[in-house]
Amino acid sequence: MLPMTGDAAPVQASVNGGQSARWGPDGRTLYFITAEGFVSAQLAVGAGIVVTGRTIVVRGPLVIDTNAENVNWSLFPDGRQILFIDQGTPQGRPHLALVQNWMALAAPAAAKR
Repeated sequence: MLPMTGDAAPVQASVNGGQSARWGPDGRTLYFITAEGFVSAQLAVGAGIVVTGRTIVVRGPLVIDTNAENVNWSLFPDGRQILFIDQGTPQGRPHLALVQNWMALAAPAAAKR
């Protein structure tokens, strides 16, 4: 992630790469897809940007980004629900997955850090 203005150094929000990044509605959380799953990176903004934590929100094949050209997920404006569009496999049909109450699902993972 690169700063938008000024002379600040770039800040890496992911540990092992990521794709399809989008800002959360709070403007301080960056969400993206990794090989591990759907990740949130919490950022503190002041004189610079600092990553204060990372959480794997959802693990597993549900969040594999199979469409390299387009972001295949969206965070609802309230930040409480995520919609994933699974492109399917050659043997299967595409389907949608709506993850509700994901903050409660992520809380146990965050507590283990």
